[in-house]
Amino acid sequence: MNWKRSLIRLGLIGCLLVSCGCVKTVTGQYYNLRADQLYGKNQKREAFEMYYQSAQQGVAESQYMVSQMLLFGDGVQTNSIEGMHWLEKAGQQDHAEAARDLGIYLLNGEFDRPPDPQRGVWFLERAAAGKDTFSMLTLGYLYLTGYGVTRDTQTAAYWYGQAAQYGEPVPQAWQDAHILAATKAPAPFDAKSDQRARVKRAQTGLKALGYYKSGVDGLAGPGTLAAVRQFQKDQQLEANGRIDVALMRRLYRQIVFQPISGRM
Repeated sequence: MNWKRSLIRLGLIGCLLVSCGCVKTVTGQYYNLRADQLYGKNQKREAFEMYYQSAQQGVAESQYMVSQMLLFGDGVQTNSIEGMHWLEKAGQQDHAEAARDLGIYLLNGEFDRPPDPQRGVWFLERAAAGKDTFSMLTLGYLYLTGYGVTRDTQTAAYWYGQAAQYGEPVPQAWQDAHILAATKAPAPFDAKSDQRARVKRAQTGLKALGYYKSGVDGLAGPGTLAAVRQFQKDQQLEANGRIDVALMRRLYRQIVFQPISGRM
């Protein structure tokens, strides 16, 4: 009979642990939802406190938001050490945007972190697995140039092809004969497909360059359009406010490829 009692006790303990985990998850999601609402009302200090509680409960989206607010001083005092800590937490949970951002920062040695290309590639591959096309393009460039990885044109072709499948504009400069021979020609860029996702990628790039200060929501509102126009003006592009091929190519060049080229 003792063994039966032991099994019952173990079962009760297991149920309690599962129940606690469920409560923790529900609580974290509730805090995340409340934080989103507060952030949308521009009550950023209150939103940060809610995001922080949710992040402590293990919610990756909240961990990412905490990292962004701390890294860019969005409603709170800038703290790059703490911001990178939470970014890594989210990236390790396969949050695609967090893994992508962390990969880029490690490639370039930003936010007081020394360059660590190999670890950067590891995070970019996790982001690419989550269908982040910015990471796919970056991996294509890294394998084409051999920065942080062994140079491999076939792997470069694979990542460029993956990005093209999701409608990303693959710059002509990268479409050399070796790349095109190793993969299917990229699908034509369709400016109308997946527009919200494209706006989010533009917002992320503009935020990394200091042009955009608000949330990454995929909505091309006045703040986003103003940031786009200012970036276009500074880059001597037509300041038309469009999130088009020319804009995305220039963002990629400024954030990823120019810093990497300077180290090669």
